[in-house]
Amino acid sequence: MFVRQTWTLVEKTLIIVLYRHWLGTLIRAFLAPIIFMFIIAFSKNFFVPPSDFGIGPARPVRSLGDAAAASAGGRNLFVAVDNAFTGGDIASIIDTLREPITGAGKTFEVVASEDALLTRCPSSIRGVSPCFGSVVFESSPNEGPGGVWNYTIRADGAFGENIYVDQNDNDADIYALPLQRAIDSAIASLDGSTLPDNIQQYVFTTKTPEGRERNIIRLYMGTLIDILGLAYFIGVVGICYQLTGQMAIERELGMSQLIEAMMPNRQRWMPQAARLLSLHIAFDILYFPSWVIMGIIVAVLNYTDSSIGMCVGYFILSGLALSSYSIAFAALFRKAQLSGITVVITSIVLAIIIQVAPSPSTGAAYITSLIFPPINFTLWIIYMAYWQQQNMGADLSLPPPTAPWRMPGYVLYIFCIIQIVVYPVVGALIERALYGTATKSRELRYEESNSQETVKITGLSKHYPPGWWSRNIGSRFIKTPNETVYAVNELSLSVIKGQIVVLLGANGSGKSTTLDTLAGLQKPTNGTIEMDAAGGIGLCPQKNVLWNELTVFEHVRLFNRLKATGKTDSKAEIQALVSDCDLDQKINVRSSALSGGQKRKCQLAMMLTGGSRVCMLDEVSSGLDPLSRRKIWDIILAERGKRSMILTTHFLDEADLLSDDIAVLSKGNLVAHGSAVELKHNLGGGYRVRIYHEDAKELPQQLV
Repeated sequence: MFVRQTWTLVEKTLIIVLYRHWLGTLIRAFLAPIIFMFIIAFSKNFFVPPSDFGIGPARPVRSLGDAAAASAGGRNLFVAVDNAFTGGDIASIIDTLREPITGAGKTFEVVASEDALLTRCPSSIRGVSPCFGSVVFESSPNEGPGGVWNYTIRADGAFGENIYVDQNDNDADIYALPLQRAIDSAIASLDGSTLPDNIQQYVFTTKTPEGRERNIIRLYMGTLIDILGLAYFIGVVGICYQLTGQMAIERELGMSQLIEAMMPNRQRWMPQAARLLSLHIAFDILYFPSWVIMGIIVAVLNYTDSSIGMCVGYFILSGLALSSYSIAFAALFRKAQLSGITVVITSIVLAIIIQVAPSPSTGAAYITSLIFPPINFTLWIIYMAYWQQQNMGADLSLPPPTAPWRMPGYVLYIFCIIQIVVYPVVGALIERALYGTATKSRELRYEESNSQETVKITGLSKHYPPGWWSRNIGSRFIKTPNETVYAVNELSLSVIKGQIVVLLGANGSGKSTTLDTLAGLQKPTNGTIEMDAAGGIGLCPQKNVLWNELTVFEHVRLFNRLKATGKTDSKAEIQALVSDCDLDQKINVRSSALSGGQKRKCQLAMMLTGGSRVCMLDEVSSGLDPLSRRKIWDIILAERGKRSMILTTHFLDEADLLSDDIAVLSKGNLVAHGSAVELKHNLGGGYRVRIYHEDAKELPQQLV
């Protein structure tokens, strides 16, 4: 039965999250994390400009005119610095350069000082200027010091970032070599010499392509170690947001309590275990494909010297650990608002702490990675980066090379397994501590019994004492301090098989508190409860507790599989029950589209399915129109004699029509008990007169 219940809840979660919201879940659980992880893993190529290293083929050097024509737009000025050497060989060389440059549509200027380049060719922060190039002549054999040709070619600082050895449009091909060839050719022509027309060039780099790739990896791995490991965690943190939110939503709706109250397991820890385990399994199914693909991406693009299985295996274990961690954190939230984002922010902060911590010690690495999955994941990213930085595959039996903490890699995997097991248990314990209502005062019988009493209440009390602040602090400043509220006080009552017992009373009389205590939603202060739970318990709470995404049929089928102690009902039997509850026309309609009366009927069908022998209904017809109210009465009366029912109401006509036995409550006390006929006979006659008079002491004498 436990396996069936767990898988039923898994199917429910998959229907709600995947089938009903398929697009959002597809983006959130699959596309977004995979795309994000690919971008982060591929970003190593963004750290250096794209290039193609190696040795290129031989090809001729361009002429200066061709190079000027092929230059990029915006570089339309060439500046020659003659250092005031005019009328000599330097001026002759400058004149030789002028023609091919101006012929290509460029502007040619001659200045006397190199300082003029600051204004003629101003450089941007990226090292880009509006100049095609410039040359500074320092001397020639007849001019300047040294008696030799001395010139300097000036070019943009941005040149040379991109190198493609198999292409002929590199910066050196256009801006450097053609200019140098033109100057050298002009110098040679001064003494009658000539250079060959076809001068070949070989483009090569000092690093091989493999060496460049290793340099990029080394640089990127250093970034992972220092700061970027956090980004990888952001790629896997999505499950924390979605799982936490879903779990908190069900608690806020009251669905978690309703499910556990109606599941007939003898071991009362099983309903909670089935609910938490089902959430774990459902979200694991949703996120498992993305975990595998992200592991492959990281292995192929980043940790190329380590095995793919090592990366994929860790991503799966870490994802499962984050799922368990989310369950534990979700247990802290009573309401869904901000639950998911709070867990995500907390997790990211933990990852930031370990990422920016200066040289964490080995002990700190052990402790934090054991307790917190976000830190475990970030340390694994850093661990693998240390190995890859040395161009080595990770050896999980050894600590990472050059790392300040000396922890072997396999420890991170073991800690993930521990977190997978321990965190759901922690979440269950937190839930029990914050919201648990289990008590020895409530005894459920699962064996068949010959006793006619299906419910026996003895001395039941529920008291709400004032809080610590009111008792110790507020009482000193308030003349009338808060007193203990007796919601239910010493109630004793029995319910016979097949009987409908109505708890009748005004608002605040303790009806709903009594019913919640019987259902296990609240702990009693005193007293005992004995209940026949052999066929499970049916509960119809005061407010409708339904999933907006599920249809009427899906609701009833789900609770049938949760509550049935034997064989579950067939589809035809479930349809028959839905029809009996007057919902046959709405059987495939989602609950969000139902009217108030139809939602109440759906809640009744959920209560009745699965063979519940004891059913509890809290103000089942309150707020409904007369027709819906009458139909609900018919549904209840049709079950008379088949099940024991406890019904709360403050309507006298409802109690008169439905009840076999009426318990009248007032301020938590049982003031009358019996059948409707008996109560009318004993208490229906007579009347009470209330007279208000200013002088209460003289009033009795005046009346006489």
